[in-house]
Amino acid sequence: LVESSEIKYIIIIMLSFIYQLYISIYAGFFLMFCGASFIFFSILFMKKSIQAGGRRFSPSIFSISITFIGGLILIIPLFKIYFNNISGIELPQRDEIRLMLPRVQSYFYTHNLSFINSFGISLPANVNQNQYLHLMSIGFLPYFIILIGYIFLIKKVNAFAAIRALFICTTASFIISVVMTLYVDTIDFSPYLYISKIPGLSTLRVVTRIILIQTFLLALTTASFITAVQKLPFNKIITLSICIIILVLTIIENLSNSNIGSYSKQSDINMID
Repeated sequence: LVESSEIKYIIIIMLSFIYQLYISIYAGFFLMFCGASFIFFSILFMKKSIQAGGRRFSPSIFSISITFIGGLILIIPLFKIYFNNISGIELPQRDEIRLMLPRVQSYFYTHNLSFINSFGISLPANVNQNQYLHLMSIGFLPYFIILIGYIFLIKKVNAFAAIRALFICTTASFIISVVMTLYVDTIDFSPYLYISKIPGLSTLRVVTRIILIQTFLLALTTASFITAVQKLPFNKIITLSICIIILVLTIIENLSNSNIGSYSKQSDINMID
């Protein structure tokens, strides 16, 4: 999408989003946070790239509008069934939603068998009873790559346009999804507390599951950066240092906590029985 001016790629993304809604409406709602911003940034970069090359931005506002209207029509049957079925369901209250919203610590909170858990990252006391719902850590590596990528891709003018645009689109979409759902205990505030009033979103309880969509965005961010490291003319020492840091972080994030014994096969069988 970021390399082409063809409307077909916008249509493909739209149809993929609709398909996600039909197979899992829960994940589909979360995809709106990330997908909408990704499409916005993609169109923005696509337009800039095309205009910089002296070409015409072919997808008109009319064609893009028709695509979105067509998408809305396709999901009407699903939402008609959905709203008919939730009419008798008790919606989650504000306090319940608050406990399920991600904290900053949630993005680094791991199972106690993980070595990262030994760093002492803990959750606020008021969500400890739901701590298993805040296991959102996917390691430190993606966040390190976002930081390094900002220095070497966003600020580097000779970076490949497609790689740079993909990195910025996925990173920006991830950051927006975090900001829109993050809860700050000290000021009792999260934008999601207001977003949850939107029909459909008002039924969602476990907001931390948005990490399923965010993980995909961070995977694209990581992939674009690794591609850049292979192709862009970085200093060899800098490239080697980055590769070593990535390797070390990957090893650390996959270590288990040696202070906690692992279950034996027989123990697992006994627990199932």
